[in-house]
Amino acid sequence: MNRIVTYLESKEVVFHGALLLIALYVPHAGHLFKQLEHLDMTFFGFSF
Repeated sequence: MNRIVTYLESKEVVFHGALLLIALYVPHAGHLFKQLEHLDMTFFGFSF
């Protein structure tokens, strides 16, 4: 139990948490870009 508390108080937990968030964000961002690819973006006669 003491090792868990020591780990949670260390700077490593911030690093591992950031790595986890990046790993979770990459597929999410890819899915969003895939959805945007099929979106019709026409504004005032200009299409993007």
